[in-house]
Amino acid sequence: MRTEHDERSLGRLIADAIQQTGDLVGTEVKLAQEELSQKFQQGIAGLAFLFGAATFLSPVITILLIALATVLMDFGVREAAAYFIVAVAGAIVVAIFALVGAKRLQNLRPKETISQLKKDVNAAKGLGS
Repeated sequence: MRTEHDERSLGRLIADAIQQTGDLVGTEVKLAQEELSQKFQQGIAGLAFLFGAATFLSPVITILLIALATVLMDFGVREAAAYFIVAVAGAIVVAIFALVGAKRLQNLRPKETISQLKKDVNAAKGLGS
């Protein structure tokens, strides 16, 4: 048999659960904002370095590759073959820079927030059972 005290307790428990859920969501949103802000700043720095590398190194690499082709021609390699060899070498350098830049940009996922949200979902599923 239920008493008036039991009904208030159940109502209070539900109200507390709702409030705590709201507090949890608010805390998670703040955590996500802070982590995304940090990741955004890291991403901007990574992009700035990639832009700087492309801007300042591109002319230098071009001149070096032309010089390398000239050296190959001085050693008797035909002009077309020398330029082809140097173009392949240049493509390898470009691929290395692109892979390093892409790897740095991959690390921008907010891992802590995602992990915490998964824990919260699992905890909520446990409460619902």
